[in-house]
Amino acid sequence: MTEIIPIKSAYEIIKDVLGKGYDSLGFIFPDIPSSINARRTENLIRIMKSAQAKLDEAGLKPEERNAIALKLGLPIIEKASLEEDPTLQELWANLLANALNPEHSEKVRRIFIDIIQNLSPFDALILNSFILSTHPLLTLSDNKVAVGTKDGYRDYPYDVVQTSINVLVALDLLTDVAPSKNFFAGENSILQQSEIHLTHLGVLFIDACIKGAFDNSAKASNGNEDIPEQ
Repeated sequence: MTEIIPIKSAYEIIKDVLGKGYDSLGFIFPDIPSSINARRTENLIRIMKSAQAKLDEAGLKPEERNAIALKLGLPIIEKASLEEDPTLQELWANLLANALNPEHSEKVRRIFIDIIQNLSPFDALILNSFILSTHPLLTLSDNKVAVGTKDGYRDYPYDVVQTSINVLVALDLLTDVAPSKNFFAGENSILQQSEIHLTHLGVLFIDACIKGAFDNSAKASNGNEDIPEQ
């Protein structure tokens, strides 16, 4: 039997982070108005605590935060509660923290909710590589792609990377891939650098949701970054 716990703890932390107007979630979960699945509660609390930590780090007091419109705040709460991957939970936390921060709220768009829902942890890793390097993706000779990470380049199968690129292009975060060109990587070794770039929407999304998401070495729920989940 699925464990059911009272929603009170979720109510309290959501109210602490988002303020008045978010003190009742029963109408979001009409089938379970007084309690929600324990996993959704844990997801929400984890995301809210992370968003709170980001706001605290920015030195933003509760009275200094923006009020989030219901049409933005409620979908974030509902959709974020379904996310169990730690890396993607950080994207939701970034989105919330930026929406509440007057200095960054202009970066936040409602479409980012739909985008996060459609990302895998590996898609987020690909986007993060564009923050770390001017050469985020390097095609290797053994049908692999070196992806820039905070720990240096890591090799992944070409088809796995290409699938993520296709998703990110479909979401209008990356441009279509142009023909590759040679890239010299030292000691006369030659790699191929794909001509692919962030779109304007991609830049906005990274600023609002991706930056900082990998700072805490968030891992996919299976704990194995070498097998990307799609």
